[in-house]
Amino acid sequence: GGDALTIDNTATGATSSILFNNDCKNITVENCTILGSASADNFGTIFFGTASSIGSGNDLIRIKSCTLDASSGGNPVNAIYSGGSTMVGLENNNDSIINSNIANFFSATLASSGILLGAGNSNWNIRGCRFYQSATRTYTTANTHRAIQILSGNGYSISTNTIGYAASAGTGVYTMTSTVNSQFNAIDLSVGTTTASSLQGNTITAIELTSPSAILTGSGIRCGIHINAGNVNIGDLIPNIIGGATGTDLIKAIPGTTLAAVVGISSASTGSILIKSNTIGGLTSSNPTVTIGGSVYGISISGLAASLVVSENTIGNGTVDNMRAGNLTTTANSVVGGIYFTATPLTTSITKNTIQNLS
Repeated sequence: GGDALTIDNTATGATSSILFNNDCKNITVENCTILGSASADNFGTIFFGTASSIGSGNDLIRIKSCTLDASSGGNPVNAIYSGGSTMVGLENNNDSIINSNIANFFSATLASSGILLGAGNSNWNIRGCRFYQSATRTYTTANTHRAIQILSGNGYSISTNTIGYAASAGTGVYTMTSTVNSQFNAIDLSVGTTTASSLQGNTITAIELTSPSAILTGSGIRCGIHINAGNVNIGDLIPNIIGGATGTDLIKAIPGTTLAAVVGISSASTGSILIKSNTIGGLTSSNPTVTIGGSVYGISISGLAASLVVSENTIGNGTVDNMRAGNLTTTANSVVGGIYFTATPLTTSITKNTIQNLS
């Protein structure tokens, strides 16, 4: 029980603490503390590699009730990285990351992720995990930070995860800052259209980003859920909570450019997208400098989706003026939108949404 075993690799570069390669099957890693400092962008503390030439991929592997954190060598760029074989039948399939703490993954100079599934993956289950940063992270090179990024495959289930805070107990704020153009997309998917992926019951809150980035539309500079490609169902079974059902400044950006956007859910996909029953509230884009405005969008649609349904979402929580851009003294333009379109999907249904307390 508990974190009964510690695996620690202090080395940097292209390394890992646990490696699954050449058709590993039916392995469970449970109740372990796994520490690493891999500083290459295509490696991670836990690394899933490719299939053998006559194999079928690294499949049915479970990481359960573990803690993944930085070693004394520094922060890993990625806590978990999977780059499988791209040939059909050789992908890394049906792997699971369950009820684990995933902390302190970051690079000041590279894009970083808690879980990064690159080419050659499909049908993973990511459930009940907590993603957090126990200290302020500062970029020195323009990049995007993500808790979960998926770049291939179909049929993913991402559910009941918590992204935010400074500790697994849900205290403090996940804080990132920079003087260069930086972004933070908590969940970022570029998936397939064969079998829809599912995002259910995730909570994204207690996050703050300071960035001069000038991204005004799409996923903005700070986004809860971004769908870049594929068929995805978001919240139709268990609502996702982005920000919270009460309170202000739950997800906050301090922009260095007027109208830099904070976005709850963004879709640039040309596939079929269902956004239903989610709660989005407490989003802020505000700079104390009066000449810099902000923009906040509950849901942003920038893709020509084959089918788009946006239904029964609550945008803006019960607290007055909780979706906020700029401040009372801002002299520059600021924009707040409930559901914002910069592209027109082929088939669209927008019904029974509640939009309230925008400021």
